[in-house]
Amino acid sequence: MYYSLVDVTNGGLATNYSLATGTATGVITAAPLSIASPTIASKVYDGTATAGAVTTGTLSGFVGTETVTTTAVAANYSSANVGTYNGVVVAYTLVDGTNGGLATNYSLATGTATGVITTAPLSITSPTIASMVYDGTATAGAVTTGTLSGFVGTETVTTTAVAADYSSANVGTYNGVVVTYTLVDGTNGGLATNYSLANGSADGEITAKALTITANDAIKGYGVVLTSPTTGSTAFTVGAGELLNSDAVSSVTLTYLNDVETGTKAVGSYASNIEPSAAQGTGLSNYSITYTKGSMTIYEVIVEATAGTILAGYNTMKAAYDAINAGAHTGVIVVKVYANTTETATATLNDSGVGSASYDSVTIQAMAGVTISGSASPVMILGQEAVNP
Repeated sequence: MYYSLVDVTNGGLATNYSLATGTATGVITAAPLSIASPTIASKVYDGTATAGAVTTGTLSGFVGTETVTTTAVAANYSSANVGTYNGVVVAYTLVDGTNGGLATNYSLATGTATGVITTAPLSITSPTIASMVYDGTATAGAVTTGTLSGFVGTETVTTTAVAADYSSANVGTYNGVVVTYTLVDGTNGGLATNYSLANGSADGEITAKALTITANDAIKGYGVVLTSPTTGSTAFTVGAGELLNSDAVSSVTLTYLNDVETGTKAVGSYASNIEPSAAQGTGLSNYSITYTKGSMTIYEVIVEATAGTILAGYNTMKAAYDAINAGAHTGVIVVKVYANTTETATATLNDSGVGSASYDSVTIQAMAGVTISGSASPVMILGQEAVNP
């Protein structure tokens, strides 16, 4: 270090003095640089809090044409779980650059940035949708999920699944039905929020619902001829509660078996001789129909009435009159005799109002050539109400 003496006060002349050189310590500090905001790349959940890679901003503040470069690393996040982490510290390391730019001649303060951990995608084998019986809704069957894979370490999560509604409530196969999964926390620290699972698809099926249609049991008088087959018949019964919503059976075809429809079939009961088929109606394609046969009974006497029991068959006049006397048939009554009867006891028809008998009128119609006979005497006693014998 060199000194220069200078004249000052009271006659002091610099030329009259001398001063030896000395030494001292000098310091050059690093020139502070500026940098544009850094960014931290999002990372997929991997079970660690390590931050994503840092992309540095543009440096400025160099001396002359000098340059340096920098690398950067972000501090660990406060958690290893999926989420957004704000204000993560970014530390820079300067590296020698061009035109004599030395990293040691510059400084760069730490920065901050926001980091994100995204969910780790899982894979799953194909799901299945249980077949369901037609119930009038488009709700899909229960889903059986496949096997999950893609976990971090020994972690596991589980899943539930639901299939989207079918495009129709009708019986059929529905392809490519969307299956949506819901992840559930599992074992070894596995959190559902750290994983994702894309929707899947599967085929669903609605099968036919069982429907029973039974031909009503029927009666007829001996000698009556019926048409077989009879289309458009409403003489049937549908199983209770088997039809859904507005589905309906409007008619069936009835076919009579073993000649019960003919006029020569003998008086008697014939089980399972009325066969229903070919049901007509609405929504029936959604059902698997089982047809049950009805029975035919052929009588000597048929009673028709406008009230009470409106149709019934009997083997004797006494049985028919006893039913009328008991009040089974009321209103306007017609007693039709189709075949000879043998009365073993007197057939008595009470006046209306006697006992339980209650009717407006009784008409007796006997087919040509029919006789009413028996060992009883008298064979018949008719009341005094208006009766057409």
